[in-house]
Amino acid sequence: MPKQNHAQEASDEGFSSVKITVTLSSRSNRKIQELRLDGGGKETKAQIVERIVNSHLDKLPLKS
Repeated sequence: MPKQNHAQEASDEGFSSVKITVTLSSRSNRKIQELRLDGGGKETKAQIVERIVNSHLDKLPLKS
């Protein structure tokens, strides 16, 4: 069964929080199978996803 992660993220500008539902592939849990965004303020879904993904990528260690 696919793994689901639930999180809420509010933008820095104080817009409404967004409920993000991510379903990962059941084989490796390293690929996104489904991504749903509910709610939000003035940001588009693409802007929200871009900000969240960039935030996550910034936390990954650099490859040598």
